[in-house]
Amino acid sequence: MSDSVQTSAVRVGMQAECAVARGKTRDADRALDTVATQGLVFDARMKILSLLIFSASIMGARATSTTYIAAVLAVVLLLLVHQWNAAKTTAIMCVVLAACAWMPLVWFTGAWVAVLSMTCMWLLRFAVMFGFAAFLLLTTSPAQFTAAMVWARLPRFVIIPMTVVFRFIPALGQEYRSIMDAMQLRGVAPGFWNLLTHPIRSSEYMVVPLLASSTRLADDLSASGLLRGLGANPHPTSAEPLRFSWKDLLLLAATVAIACIELLRPFELS
Repeated sequence: MSDSVQTSAVRVGMQAECAVARGKTRDADRALDTVATQGLVFDARMKILSLLIFSASIMGARATSTTYIAAVLAVVLLLLVHQWNAAKTTAIMCVVLAACAWMPLVWFTGAWVAVLSMTCMWLLRFAVMFGFAAFLLLTTSPAQFTAAMVWARLPRFVIIPMTVVFRFIPALGQEYRSIMDAMQLRGVAPGFWNLLTHPIRSSEYMVVPLLASSTRLADDLSASGLLRGLGANPHPTSAEPLRFSWKDLLLLAATVAIACIELLRPFELS
C-alpha cells in the first residue's frame, strides 16, 4: 500500500514538473515571438545587411566623420520604429562620448589627453553599433531572423546556433528584469550605493540567480526548438514572409552612401 502511494506521489510530482516546464516554454515562446509592431516596419534582410555594412565601415581606422553620420542615422531609425528608450540611450551615450573625445583637446594638452580622446572615440563607435544592434534585436522576431538566414542560403550549422542565440538574449534580459523586481520586493536589490560599498555581495545577488535562470532558460529553449522541429527541415517555411518595400530601399541607399563615403575618402588615422 505504501509503495503504491509513493509511486502515485512520484507520478504526480513528475506531472507537475512537466506542466511547469510546458508553461515556462509557452511563456518564453510568447515573450520571444513578440516584437514591436509600431512605427515603420523594415525587412529583416535589410536590417542584417545594414548592420554588417555599418560595422565594417565604422570600425575602420579612418572612420571619424562617418561615425557621427552613422550615430545620427541609428537614432533616427530607432525613432522611426518607436523604440524611444533605445533611441534616448543611444543618443545620450553618443553625445557624452563625443564630448569626452573632443572637449579635453580644446582645454588641455598632454599624453593623457590623447589617450582619453582615443579611448572615447573608440567607445563612441561601439555606442553607435549598440544603436544598430538594438534596431535589429528590438524589431525582428526569431521567425523573421531565421527566414532571412534561410533566404541567404546559409548552412544549417550557422543558422541553428544563431537562432538559439537570437532567442536567448532577449529572454535573458527578461529574466534579469524579473530577478531585479523580485529582489526589490524583498528589499535586497543592489542599488548604486550598495554596488559601490559592497561590490562582491551585490554582484552575487545578481549573478547567482541569473546563472540559475539561464540554465533553466536554455532547457526551455531547447525543448521549444525540438517541438518546432529546428534543424529537421533544411528548407523550413516561415509564418512571417519577408517583403522588401520602399523603406528598405531608402535604408539600402543610406547604407551604400555611408559605405561609399568611407571607401572613397582619403586615408587618415582617427
